[in-house]
Order: sequence, then C-alpha cells, then structure tokens
Amino acid sequence: MNNANKVDNMSHHSIALHGAYYGQNFGDILLMRIFSRYIRRADPAVRVVLPMAPPGHCELIGADATGLKAFSSCRALLFGGGGYLGERPRQRLLWALRNYRHHVGLAHRARKLGIPWSIVGVGFGPLTDQWMRRAVVAMCNEAQIFAVRDAESVALAVAYGIPRHHIIETADAALALTSDDLNEKAQEEIAADLSPLQGTRMIGLHLSSPSEAEKHAVPMVSKLLDRISSQSDYTLVIFNDSPGEPIPRAYRKLISQHENSLRDRMIKLFYKSVDHQLALLQQLNVVMTNKLHVGICASAFGKQVLSIPLHTKIIRFYRQINKENNCIMPQDLPKLDIFDKITDMISTGPVVLPTSIRERALMNRDLIEQYMCNIMTRE
Repeated sequence: MNNANKVDNMSHHSIALHGAYYGQNFGDILLMRIFSRYIRRADPAVRVVLPMAPPGHCELIGADATGLKAFSSCRALLFGGGGYLGERPRQRLLWALRNYRHHVGLAHRARKLGIPWSIVGVGFGPLTDQWMRRAVVAMCNEAQIFAVRDAESVALAVAYGIPRHHIIETADAALALTSDDLNEKAQEEIAADLSPLQGTRMIGLHLSSPSEAEKHAVPMVSKLLDRISSQSDYTLVIFNDSPGEPIPRAYRKLISQHENSLRDRMIKLFYKSVDHQLALLQQLNVVMTNKLHVGICASAFGKQVLSIPLHTKIIRFYRQINKENNCIMPQDLPKLDIFDKITDMISTGPVVLPTSIRERALMNRDLIEQYMCNIMTRE
C-alpha cells in the first residue's frame, strides 16, 4: 500500500494512544508525545485519542481527545513506551492494583469493544504478584505487535511465558532524539536562563530521592557543593522534572547553606515543559540524576550522566549503552569522591551511543507505521 492510499484510508479514523500519562512527569509525557508524532507521521489526518488521560493532556502530548467515550469509536489501540509493565521496588501490591486498573483494564475494555491493540517500546517486568503476571502476559500475548525496549525485558517476558517469536527488541524511543528535535523558542529561553554561567562547565543536579536514599545522597551533595565553591570554572544547575515538584527538604537546607559561597555560580531552574527540559539537558556538560528519562535524553544528546539508580529499569538502560559504571548505588555514594568522578567523566568527552541503539530506538516508529498499515488491510 503506497503512502497516498494509506492516508486516504486512514482519514477520519481515530487511534487510541495509552501509557503512563496520568501525571505530568517529564519522561512519561515525552514518550507519549513521541508516539503521538509517530502515529501522525503514518497518517496526518488520523485523530489521536488518550482514553484515560486528563483533558489538559491533549495539548501536552499532541492529541485530539480524551476519555473512554472517544475511545469506544477508535479503530485501534497503541500502548506506547514506558515502564508501566514492570513493578516499582516498593509497595508492589499497591502498584499491581493500580496498574491493573490503569493498563490491563483498558485492554479488557478494548477486547469487549473489538478494538485490537499493540504494545511498542515498553519496559517489561519484573512482576512478582502471580495474578498480575498472568494478566499482563495474557495482554501481551494478545497484542498484534509486542515490542520491548531492552534485552532484559525480552528475557523476563520469555521466562513468564511469552513466546520468543512474538517479542521484538527495540530501545527506548527517546534514544532517537537529536538536536534537530529541539524547540527553537525553548532553546532561546534556556540559553537566556543559563547566560550567567556561560563559559563554565555546568553540572546539572537533579535529585528527587525518596527518604530512604537521602541519608546516602545528602552527604554526597554536601561534598559536591563544597568542591564547586572552590572551583571557579565549574557551576551548578539544580532542576526538577515535573511541575510543582519540590526540591527535597534536606537538599534545600544544603543549598541555602551554600548560597553565599556559590553566589552567581548556581542556578535553580524549575520544570516548565518537555521542550524546556530537553533544551536544558542539551546545554549541560554533565548530569546527575536518579530518574530514567533525564538520563536517557542527556545521553541521547551526548552528555555524560552520573546515575543514582533507585529502580532496576535505570540500571538496565545504562547496561544497554555500556555505561553501567556510571551507575552509583545510593549506599556506595559515601565511598565516592563525587567531584573527581564528575571531572573524570567530563574529560572523557561526549557520549557516543552505539549506532545499533539509535537504530533500535527508531524501530518503534517503523513498527507503528507497520501497525497502522495492518489496520487498514483488515478492511
């Protein structure tokens, strides 16, 4: 089917896009926006529906409608990228109950409505609760396309009973980002925000640690601030990755204690949008973070990342790009001279992702085009 026929056939039809879009976390909204653009790339005339997202998310993601009523008339459902098919380290039962309602429940609704689905670019597992595991495996086995973002997801899916031939290995869709994807206005605004620090080596500090990790991270941040205070060519940019996310209290106290010594060599930038966050990450020399997509996007832009992983999915990513040594577990932070580690990372130069990783990231786009063509040939 040529592109002209594909567009003609798809016109005036709706495709549902679903993921972990219930809040405004940078990584989740970014992925949904990427997948929405991939759907529209396959057919600019299609309507994109977010079945369970808040109404205000249409503008954030680039969709046309939200709600289950709009979903009922959709031609197909796409579960886009994210880690929602794997549990978090804490409160696993609560996670399972919530995610069953948020994700597996939508597949049940789609089945009743006769709406086919595909799952593309997700992280998979682990899934401790047997009932949740069975439900997710059934949902994945029924998907027309099932693609996961790393080798460990493949291994877990096979171990849980999904046939290997049914699984496609891609990479996180955000790994295909380049500087060409940056918003020009956001770049200009971030450049203005960072202008007092131009000509220095900018260290981006993003920490949203849960309380159990703070006892290890706070002394490390204190040492880092002390060292930066005595290094005129290094500066600090403190940022967050979702609207209204506060800097944890323990870090706020440390920062206030260093306000005078750092003077005009420290800037705090609070989250505005996906575009602003991407523009910021592209400007930094090195990034410290305990979140996944802050690190993924910084890596995609060639930045060195020091990760403090609080979830197995984060370690999976750095292992995938051969940067596992840049992951420092919270309990190991007191043993580390953090400033020396950062300067060593900067001295090694930009990160160059393996070509195979970018190619796998772009497979998500190709699979979506394939999925939409398959939908058309059903009629």
